[in-house]
Amino acid sequence: MRNERMHFDSKERTSTYYNEICARLNTAILQIQNISDSSQEFKRIQQSFVDALTAQLEHASQEANATLNSTEWDKLVIAFFGETNAGKSTIIETFRILFDETERRKNIHASFFRKLKNAYYDLPREGHGRAYEIFIECIKLFDVRKWFRHIEYAVDGIIVGDGRHDFTKIYKEYEMNISGKPFVLIDVPGIEGNEDDYKDEIKTALSKAHCVFYVHGHDKPTDSATAEKIKKYLRNWVKVYTIYNKKGSADAYDTPEERINLVTDDDRKICVGIEKSFSDILGDSYGGNTMTQGFLALASHAHFSPKREDLIRKQNILLSFFNSREELYQFSGFDSVVSLVNEKASNYTNEIYEANKDKLIALSKHAIFAIDDELDNQKDTIEKYRSILNNYRREVLTCYNSASHRIEIQLREKCDSEFRKLKEYVFSIISDDDVEKKERITTHVNTASRNLREGVFHIVKAENEELNKRLIECGRKLEGLPIGILNFGYLNNNSPNININISDFLEHLEISFGDVIDTLFSVGSTALTGFAVGGPIGAAIGAGLGILGKWLFSDGGVGKAKEDARKKIEEAFSIVWNDIQKNVVDKIKNGFDKQARMTSAEVNDALSNIIRLENAINESKKRILDFENKMKTEQYGNIKE
Repeated sequence: MRNERMHFDSKERTSTYYNEICARLNTAILQIQNISDSSQEFKRIQQSFVDALTAQLEHASQEANATLNSTEWDKLVIAFFGETNAGKSTIIETFRILFDETERRKNIHASFFRKLKNAYYDLPREGHGRAYEIFIECIKLFDVRKWFRHIEYAVDGIIVGDGRHDFTKIYKEYEMNISGKPFVLIDVPGIEGNEDDYKDEIKTALSKAHCVFYVHGHDKPTDSATAEKIKKYLRNWVKVYTIYNKKGSADAYDTPEERINLVTDDDRKICVGIEKSFSDILGDSYGGNTMTQGFLALASHAHFSPKREDLIRKQNILLSFFNSREELYQFSGFDSVVSLVNEKASNYTNEIYEANKDKLIALSKHAIFAIDDELDNQKDTIEKYRSILNNYRREVLTCYNSASHRIEIQLREKCDSEFRKLKEYVFSIISDDDVEKKERITTHVNTASRNLREGVFHIVKAENEELNKRLIECGRKLEGLPIGILNFGYLNNNSPNININISDFLEHLEISFGDVIDTLFSVGSTALTGFAVGGPIGAAIGAGLGILGKWLFSDGGVGKAKEDARKKIEEAFSIVWNDIQKNVVDKIKNGFDKQARMTSAEVNDALSNIIRLENAINESKKRILDFENKMKTEQYGNIKE
């Protein structure tokens, strides 16, 4: 009853821990998914981490189902794993003989009764009564070991490899008892052949195992390819112990000197190499190494099937070298393997608990490894994305600043040009003898007014179009990022246009050259009162040139008139340019600055989302690492009385 309660408690506790790690993985997924960003590139990066964590969640759920549904809770399960032809089946066969394995016992019973039946029918008629008595006694006792001395039961060696690759093609479980404790040994296909053909069998066997005995059968270190396979199947899963199964022909022990010690100096070096390589591969999951000569142990106890003439020949040779079967067994060093199994089986409840802890820790490590692996995969992409955003912001700001600067320069040049031409025209009119000075000045003022107004419009329009071309080109450099990330609708327009209302700016200017003309010819005359030249462009020039006419026509000195005209035109230019700067240049700059701030804010948001993603990933790792540390320090394996 107590054992049943402990088994139930262990299963419930294991289920709780699997639910916990699944919950932590799910929380990590949701935290990453909740980061909102319109960038397709960010979404791709984001989804890559969601996919990685989802795969880990699915893996954890599958392992939980496998563990809870297939784990043996009342007996120890050991998987024998390793290289092809390393001697896994030989060692398992020896255990079957030594500890009365269930299937072997059935085979012996079957063999015994076949022989008994044959003996019965072979006896002379008068002997049938005795055969019948023997048969009845056997049935009553149902213990064929009583008859081992009288009847040969040749059933051993069938599972032992014959030198072919992948001799063990399916995993096979063998149930037996040691010191009254039940345990199961699983023979797993080897990993040096076509183990991919048997990967499901290998996975099933390892998922059931509470610990793994890895059989190393070569007198050389583990090569890199085999090490990678060991990592693939065993890394951070359950406790792994290595068995160096020394190989050698039967003739290797034909001299007394060779039968003194099984372990040589070369063997010790091999064992040291095995321990080092497996410690490097498995870390804390590695439990240590022991050594045996498996076939010697098997030959000391086996009654080989007639089908295995090869094994019978080797056994006969060995038995001719050693004084007894017991001497052969003791020389084999197999007791070290038996002692290890006995130790594990005697504490099988703790071993089962610790195995489940190891599996949960392995899931944590696997999840963290997957996150780190995805971080490594996405590292360049994230940095490239971050660099693209920063470059985009820098280029956009440069575009706005350059456009603003060019507009200001061109408007200044246009204003300079129109006032320079106006001055030249006025000087020319002052100097000549033509009496139609008023009409001619009126024409030039109208022309200057129209040219300046149209010039402002075309300069801003042309720069606006050029700016948008450059912004679109900046967007193309984002390499797949939607330009809409900046929320500038016009960037997606085939005919982009910054909505700067130039006409509105010109309305504010109200440059009325009619006022200038009116003032120019105001001396004793009202002929130009109310004169208009194509609509208002601004009061600035009127204010600047309002008193110019008094100097042009009230003083008979041409030279003095020109000098006064120059000063007044320059004064008018200053007023007009200041007004253009205030109502056109400054408003354009403010508009560009607003757009640039929007760009910068959007880029900052995108960069912040990268940081949020990185923080979410680090927090996810911390949650899983906290769970791993909890498992390591949890007194999970203690049995409470």
